[in-house]
Amino acid sequence: MDCGIGVIKEALDFLVARHQMIANNIANAGTPGFRPSDLVFRDVLSSRLKTSSPEPSRRLEAEVRPLKGPVQLDEEMARLAENSLRYYALTQFAGRKFSQLSLIINEGRKV
Repeated sequence: MDCGIGVIKEALDFLVARHQMIANNIANAGTPGFRPSDLVFRDVLSSRLKTSSPEPSRRLEAEVRPLKGPVQLDEEMARLAENSLRYYALTQFAGRKFSQLSLIINEGRKV
């Protein structure tokens, strides 16, 4: 799977925005009438990651989904932990991709 840097950047941006939304839910847990929400990718991401040449003109789209009921701190903390793990995994993936590119560039200089 060849995943473009642009797609990685968009996914990281999404994860940052989702982290902020979850943190907002947690911060407003005691606010009367507050309804939590979550940010989710539409199916565009999975289709972009499966193609060998993602369409650069199509941006990834996220959708705000209201959650039912009041803030459930345990659920929000679980969502926050999951989001953090995904962010970490994606930054590790990006780091490996940049390392590979650096290796290719350095090998090219030796020739």
